[in-house]
Amino acid sequence: MSTEPETPTTLRHYASDLVALDFAGELRMAREVLAETDGENIHDHDAMIRSAVSLSMRLRTLTAAVEAGEDR
Repeated sequence: MSTEPETPTTLRHYASDLVALDFAGELRMAREVLAETDGENIHDHDAMIRSAVSLSMRLRTLTAAVEAGEDR
């Protein structure tokens, strides 16, 4: 068994295959994630990690939709 620390896997590694929808669809889904995460307990470490990952992944696809030049 190796004593070397494992190299952490970045979120970008998992998010690289995400496919953005049209702008309106991505905006709707971003609003849904915001609504889902708004009520999370700031003192619950696991809930904050889940929220951060959900929001980061949704922001990536929303940004991709905007950059793709979809109508606003």
